[in-house]
Amino acid sequence: PEAPKVVPAARERAKELGIDLSRVIGTGRDGEILVSDVEAHFQTSAKNEETIRLAAPRLWRTIAKNMEAGARIPTADGDMRFDFTRLLEFHKANRQRLPIALWFPLVFALVRVLAKEEFRIFNAYWDASNEETPVVMRKAVHMGLAFDRGETPRINLETGRIEGERLKILVLKNAEKKTFTSLADEARSLLSQAAAKSVPLESLSGYTFIFNNVGALGHERGRSLLSGQIAAMVNLCRIDPETKSGILQI
Repeated sequence: PEAPKVVPAARERAKELGIDLSRVIGTGRDGEILVSDVEAHFQTSAKNEETIRLAAPRLWRTIAKNMEAGARIPTADGDMRFDFTRLLEFHKANRQRLPIALWFPLVFALVRVLAKEEFRIFNAYWDASNEETPVVMRKAVHMGLAFDRGETPRINLETGRIEGERLKILVLKNAEKKTFTSLADEARSLLSQAAAKSVPLESLSGYTFIFNNVGALGHERGRSLLSGQIAAMVNLCRIDPETKSGILQI
């Protein structure tokens, strides 16, 4: 059969939408296909297409709700480039005695800073539901560690659910009262529990700030959204092996 006449813009639009032009009815002169014909066909096809509704895990819904709320919270952020030579030397020298991750001395230092009286305001959040006393101050520093196995979501058509392990925030409670080694041991324990999907519920909420090691994924920078009760999100970005420098974002 003779190929339909198509205006160039309609051909481009059909390519963008993945539409077979042989199925489109043209309303232009002599049946020529216009952009409006392509878009009308797309809309009709979308309405007629069978859809399936899937239930998402409760944790996913909570994360989505927090991210939506976080997008509306006024925030300030900054990048600071550091020379991490001394940190790399410390990690190399203590790897056998203290088998901890490279980033751990950083978060331990942040815990100690937040525990100081002059920085206590950073261990608080704003509760707009209470007009009289909207500032809620925590008495202890609870450190959150971002943990994501990076599993690909799976669609189970039999149960009508989306499945798969996603982001969790593991909380080290009363971190300011613990030693460097005990905090490292607790972090390792929580990470092991997360990998085994056996983290207790009390270890998944109440954090003061979240530490996210985006450098482990090779990222130069990260972008964070804060939910209502988080004071800060700290991202350790990729450390250049030659210059020994990298960016810390807060």
